[in-house]
Amino acid sequence: MTCPPRCRISPVARAPSAVTDPFKSIAQAAKECGFPPSTIRNFLRRLKARYQPLHDTVQEVKVNELIALLDDRAMRAVAHMDDFAMATAGVKDLAIAAGVMIDKSQLLKGQPTSIISTAEREQLRDLLPKLLREAERRGITIEGEIIRP
Repeated sequence: MTCPPRCRISPVARAPSAVTDPFKSIAQAAKECGFPPSTIRNFLRRLKARYQPLHDTVQEVKVNELIALLDDRAMRAVAHMDDFAMATAGVKDLAIAAGVMIDKSQLLKGQPTSIISTAEREQLRDLLPKLLREAERRGITIEGEIIRP
């Protein structure tokens, strides 16, 4: 059954659904709505500019709640490791769980989860110019500032 012309959804009304579908490319969404891909990209840019602060705030709240929960669970696991618990085989599982939770908590806080060696730092120092050249070749702009130790 087809819809009569007066109740068909216009391309403009379909656009928000099409462009936010995670399984569609920009080209597919543009084709579905009858717009050029540049129009869809501009629409997405406007959506991001308008709603990015809200998204960031919600994400920050979620991350902070998750950090607090992980910290609490890690402390509970560690607190449970008393002499009696350590005498049983379950302490290995508790230690692994506490380590994973602490690691994930540090990751969410932006703290390091590992320490790299001097040799690894040298490799990174050698790779950075190559990375910047490749980004420039692809038309990707990398913004930042150089901080010297």
